[in-house]
Amino acid sequence: MDVQRAGKLTSNTRKMCDTDGRQSNTDKAKEIAQPKQRKRTDQKRKRLGSDSPTKTEEKEKPKTDDTCEEVQPKRRKKTHRKRTRPGDDNPTIITFDLETTGLIDDEDNMPHITQIAAMEKMSRLKFCIYVKPKKSLTNEAKSLTGIVMTNADTMLVKGKKVNAVGIRVAIGKLCEWLERFSNVSLVAHNGRWFDFRVVKSAIESIGMEDRLYKCVCTLVDSLPIFQKMYPGKSNKQADLVLSLLGTGYNEHDATADVAALSKLISHVDLYRKEILKYSFNFSDI
Repeated sequence: MDVQRAGKLTSNTRKMCDTDGRQSNTDKAKEIAQPKQRKRTDQKRKRLGSDSPTKTEEKEKPKTDDTCEEVQPKRRKKTHRKRTRPGDDNPTIITFDLETTGLIDDEDNMPHITQIAAMEKMSRLKFCIYVKPKKSLTNEAKSLTGIVMTNADTMLVKGKKVNAVGIRVAIGKLCEWLERFSNVSLVAHNGRWFDFRVVKSAIESIGMEDRLYKCVCTLVDSLPIFQKMYPGKSNKQADLVLSLLGTGYNEHDATADVAALSKLISHVDLYRKEILKYSFNFSDI
């Protein structure tokens, strides 16, 4: 009996040892495999990005009810219009023109604005608005522009009714449009002696000078530029367009005037630095 028991014990012990051996070998294989698995996982993460989960990790994530999740709207980053100091070498050139009730008689008797137009030279984006004046148009202004007020609120342009607003609304709309651009230089032909003086008088009368001054860095009168380039020739804008571009246009329409001036500046290849040599501010007029 003791021999048989001893034999059984010996065989059982061998079985246990064999099982333990196999288990230990399996554990060792797992231990060897784990670093390799981690290495492959790390390599996947590097390819996908450090924060991107692997397929194994995605499977381990608990499923959620998407219908219960509150989706937050994407917030747009706030962008601030870059404003540079006057005289910077990289201005935004915007041609500018007005139509009015007449000419300037004297500083105390400025004409009222009937149309404002502007155009950004590079993009050719345009702005145009008609303005209800509080003064009567002269017969010459009516003839040249085709603008007629049939009553205090109704404006006709060449016989067609147009939407016209008060001067305060018009200046506000102009400022909103100008605020799209940085470092604005307004360019008007004979602007120093007419357009800029008229608009300055208008904004001061309604207390909106600070609003417009914040939108505009410098003013430029293109008339002396062309006088210097073409001495002895007529420097009236319509004559310049005809002689340099070989075409006519609908002058005394502010939208046509700003487009024509922009083409003139491009045609003579005026550099921005050259234009800025003739720049000034509202305080200079």
